[in-house]
Amino acid sequence: MMLLHNVRGGVFALNADLIERVEGEAETHITLQNGTSYVVQESLEDVVALHREDRASVHALAGRALVEHASDHHFESAPSGAALRLVEPNSPEDGAKR
Repeated sequence: MMLLHNVRGGVFALNADLIERVEGEAETHITLQNGTSYVVQESLEDVVALHREDRASVHALAGRALVEHASDHHFESAPSGAALRLVEPNSPEDGAKR
């Protein structure tokens, strides 16, 4: 979510995934995929930067979740030719002592 300021100074959160386009001349207009439009105080460049930060934070959180999930498992060489295969904890193939 991006925190933006409307023309009256109020703050609102906008789901960045719904943005279709951003236009900035004298005012910055954000149009969503469903046609809803907002006029915000932030410049076009600021909206783009906020959108990038939002997407980066989503990817960072997803990466952290994958690392945490992977630490609950162990990997070993796969006989099928793949480099690694996932062995679920407490499965018959899981030889680790827990």
